[in-house]
Amino acid sequence: MITSKEVFQDIKHYAIEIWNKKYIILGVTVLAAAYYTYSSMSQPKKYVAEKTFMVSDDSEGGGGISSILGQFGLGATGGSENNYKKITEIGRSNLIIDRVLMDFVELDGNKDLIANHVIKQLNLHKSWEDSDSIDGFLFTDSNVNTNNSSTVKKILQSLVRGNTELPNPGGIIDITYDLESTILRISASTPSANLSIEVAETLYDQLAEFYVNKAIQSQRATYIQLKNKADSVAALLSGNEKSYAQSSDFNQGLILNSDRLSQARSMRNIEVYASMYGEVLKNKETAEFMLNSQTPYFQAIDSPYLPLYNQNKFSLIGTILFVLGVAIVATLLVVVYAYYQKEVKPHFS
Repeated sequence: MITSKEVFQDIKHYAIEIWNKKYIILGVTVLAAAYYTYSSMSQPKKYVAEKTFMVSDDSEGGGGISSILGQFGLGATGGSENNYKKITEIGRSNLIIDRVLMDFVELDGNKDLIANHVIKQLNLHKSWEDSDSIDGFLFTDSNVNTNNSSTVKKILQSLVRGNTELPNPGGIIDITYDLESTILRISASTPSANLSIEVAETLYDQLAEFYVNKAIQSQRATYIQLKNKADSVAALLSGNEKSYAQSSDFNQGLILNSDRLSQARSMRNIEVYASMYGEVLKNKETAEFMLNSQTPYFQAIDSPYLPLYNQNKFSLIGTILFVLGVAIVATLLVVVYAYYQKEVKPHFS
């Protein structure tokens, strides 16, 4: 049985070992603190802008979502989680990313493509110095369709999307969702607070526009076809009504047999076109109702605004906690080593 005296002696022994190794513990702690401080202060600025929104889709599980997913060779099977996953994949697709990159925004009085702003803010030209083809490259009207442009687009697409195989892709943008709240979240991170906000807002706008347009593509085509047909029938009906009225005014009460025949034909055409117009108008209103009911609705919840917090900013509290953690770990290692020397090693001697 271990006595209190033995416990006290053990504590005293380990305390002496810690004191004897104090300079090692201090040295390790100082080196770790210096490294942590240097790495924290040398990191580029990182401003994260977040846009949250909801999507209401009466055709969920089919209809609207199916027409979108068909553009990417995806099926519409599965529940809400699968639909949200596919929406996020659409947001990360090259098609949407290219639309974002090729959109104009104004930053600090300089109106330019988002792609060019990203190149400048990330200082990509420095890493392209060894490549003669894209060294100093910026998008302009004259080079947007060149081979060099395609190369830079692929680089930017990879930077914007990140590695989607990882839990944290690490790209400029990220799209997540919460099944319980049905809220989707767009995050954009760049060294510029204004650019992060513009990327998040532009991605939301492009994703919403593409989603809605593809979701109602077939319904809108049907509505436009019926609207054009209704306009044509209305024009025919109006023309025959005018012809009948002009014929009656011209005769001024003197009605010949040939006039009766012409008026009869006009009246018959009016009846036929009126019946056709009523039927087409009813079909058009039904198509318009279906179009409105099938149109997904993007509802923005929270939008990013200035000022944004620099997430890579040096934190004194974080440094202190890190130093304390290193000091505790170093002390524990000294105690473990002392225990090994006192209790374990003698048994193998």
